[in-house]
Amino acid sequence: SGPVRKWLAELFFLLTRWQWLLPFLVNQCGSLVYYITLGSADLAMAVPISNSVTFLWTFLMSWYLGEETANVSTISGAALIVVGVAVCVASKLEDPVPT
Repeated sequence: SGPVRKWLAELFFLLTRWQWLLPFLVNQCGSLVYYITLGSADLAMAVPISNSVTFLWTFLMSWYLGEETANVSTISGAALIVVGVAVCVASKLEDPVPT
């Protein structure tokens, strides 16, 4: 009963704090959009873009919240992610639509 009671108390504590609940719900909405998109989008585009954008958003939010300082290697990595996504999208836009 001790570990279960402690776990339930921690769960109650988290669920009653908007500072934890709001980011959690936003994250879950993002996951829902990802799975819906997988069903209707080209997998060759959806998976690489969503995975790379996840890293970009993580960097931007951690920088915005003051958790990470933006150094040259981090900014270079974020720029390479943006360029890579742009190349993926551009290459798919140039492909003719199969009939």
